[in-house]
Amino acid sequence: MAALLFAFLGWVSEQPISGLAPYYHDFKDIILHGFNASAAGAATPTFPMWGYGWLLLITENSALLLAIQFVGALGALVFLLHTAVTCAYASARAARLAWCLLLSSLPWYATHLNAYSAPSVGSSLLGISIALWLRALRDRNGIYTNLTGAGAIFGLALNFRSDFYLLPLAFVVLMYWLVSGTLVQRMKRTLVWLTSCYGMLLPWVLYTNATVGHPLLTSTNSGHVMFVGLGNLPGNRWGITPIDSDPTMATEIRRHFGTAKSSLVYESDKFLQKRFRELVLHGPGEYIKKCAYVAGTQVIDGFYSGVFDQEYRARIRANYPWQSTTWILLHDPWIFMKEYRLVTFLALLSELQARLLLWASLLAAAILLRPAWQERNPLILVALVSLGYQLLLNVAIVYQRVYVNNQLMFLMSLLAIAWDRRLRQWQRQGRVLDLAT
Repeated sequence: MAALLFAFLGWVSEQPISGLAPYYHDFKDIILHGFNASAAGAATPTFPMWGYGWLLLITENSALLLAIQFVGALGALVFLLHTAVTCAYASARAARLAWCLLLSSLPWYATHLNAYSAPSVGSSLLGISIALWLRALRDRNGIYTNLTGAGAIFGLALNFRSDFYLLPLAFVVLMYWLVSGTLVQRMKRTLVWLTSCYGMLLPWVLYTNATVGHPLLTSTNSGHVMFVGLGNLPGNRWGITPIDSDPTMATEIRRHFGTAKSSLVYESDKFLQKRFRELVLHGPGEYIKKCAYVAGTQVIDGFYSGVFDQEYRARIRANYPWQSTTWILLHDPWIFMKEYRLVTFLALLSELQARLLLWASLLAAAILLRPAWQERNPLILVALVSLGYQLLLNVAIVYQRVYVNNQLMFLMSLLAIAWDRRLRQWQRQGRVLDLAT
């Protein structure tokens, strides 16, 4: 098994790496140059988040980076499931089912076996953080220790992917509802959680303030993704396409600044955020149509891009901005090329798995919503809130399946718990044998 894993890691490591790799190497150089972006020659000194640049200080070997990502993902999964069982948030049978679902899931492997994958590292850290947060709710004596650790690791995850930078606030609401106490105790827990979480972004805040003159919690691509996200609606009135090289965006930037300029620097970021708001306010009906279209597309196509090969994934995003990956794999002439046959087979199989998983998990979420509310089960509520947060980002901002694969562990947790509950209900009704848990 180990030999097969390392052979597969070797094969994947030979595939073309992420287009973000040069940016991560820029951050490595920035760190080595004493956080001086000018000395490092970085063109976009505040994009993306710099977490992977720190990882590159350890190694630049693609196979080793993939091994770190995969081992980290497995470790986070084991820790999360172990915590769920020991804290009695899920049964051992549900944990085993979730484990089997993940280990047999090609989408999960595609998430973590792409070189230079910040979402992979970020999702693993998020899983560890949630495990500690769940433990804090159960262990009242160690609540502040666990909350501090959970917040610090969550903040560390934000250094890799800043998409979830508002999610800690939702966790505050959950804590107020799930854990009793005086107003002072509640405020103290909130302060410990938020301080430890956002405190991990302090180095980034200081760096961005020194670099662009403004303290930032996120990278400077918010305006970029907000603008191209309007292009998720085919044939939209703005003429925008959901690709990074959208010509409408480039024209808007050139017209405003009088010259061509990267959409990922601070000035362009603020301008594009402003243009996003203006376009939405002047065309609210079109924006509502866009949101409705994305909401329906998520249910039909899922939010997973099941391609292992980075070069092929880039081709898909550039040439087929609105079609589902499945449609592309059945129509794109590249799939008939010899070097893409394995990639195509894996992609089709993982796409099928991902869609079945999504549909089953949506049903599981519907089944669990009421008992989660009645029983105040933190694990189910955290999974539902995290998924809801991501789905809202997809609908309201931008829908790019490649960036939301890290929700798989929440989908599978919900599915496993719902199935276990259904089995127990059938057992009480005498419809199945009462197997040992």
